[in-house]
Amino acid sequence: MYSRHYISTGDQTKMYTLRHQFEEKVSFLGEGGVAESAVVMRDWHIQNLSNNSEQAIKRAGELGFKVQKPKFTLEEIIRRDSETVQAAREAAEERFLTTQKMKLDHELQLVKDHCFPFGRNEGRTFEWMISDKGDDWAGYWMNYGRQESANATVQFMGKVLESLYPEIARITFLSDSGNGKYFGKIGVRQKKIKVTNVASYGFDGFYGYTYIEKFLTESGELLMYMGSACIDCRKGDELVISFGIKLHETYEGEHQTKIQRVKVHD
Repeated sequence: MYSRHYISTGDQTKMYTLRHQFEEKVSFLGEGGVAESAVVMRDWHIQNLSNNSEQAIKRAGELGFKVQKPKFTLEEIIRRDSETVQAAREAAEERFLTTQKMKLDHELQLVKDHCFPFGRNEGRTFEWMISDKGDDWAGYWMNYGRQESANATVQFMGKVLESLYPEIARITFLSDSGNGKYFGKIGVRQKKIKVTNVASYGFDGFYGYTYIEKFLTESGELLMYMGSACIDCRKGDELVISFGIKLHETYEGEHQTKIQRVKVHD
């Protein structure tokens, strides 16, 4: 690469100086953290020589340097280096965008083929993933696909999953919020009421396992069961039940009708 020593004067031309002008390869991080490089021109001050031009040339020779006319002025070097680095950055950005587009196209094609596009499960079919991980896996990606933070691949995959598995989508997006009204009268048993299970879970406590089931009536009231007896149902099930009304209460601003002694009819 280019390298040359030369004699220059300072801004006020009072002192002749020895300078070294040379090309150097520099590295930097481009878009996406990818290492890039560019060749830039350097122009470094070596030392002051003399305020006399002839003495300055003689002194440079005594120091062992062969002086020549520089290839570029300092102003040209600054402009050239700026353009070189900018061009390298633009090229790096273009390569990054091209790579990202290729990656996105690859992911979208996998989804179109009904295959998972990410990680160690990349290329496995949706059918296989659901059989291995359960309906909740599909429900998670359906729900994530509707989030504003989801990228284009996740949004597209969520829509595809919803179209392929409408029953899982129906269950996933069931609302567990009631219409803000209580159901029935406290102490009065209700018979053969059509409901939909909108939440089914539980927890271990000091007295054993507690089952929690939330139901919505056809008119939209929220029923809440909490007890040690297991009700054979899961989220999304539509069933007919009889029950006693234990309590009307508000929990976190939501009206709930607490029920007990639940019987499921065939």
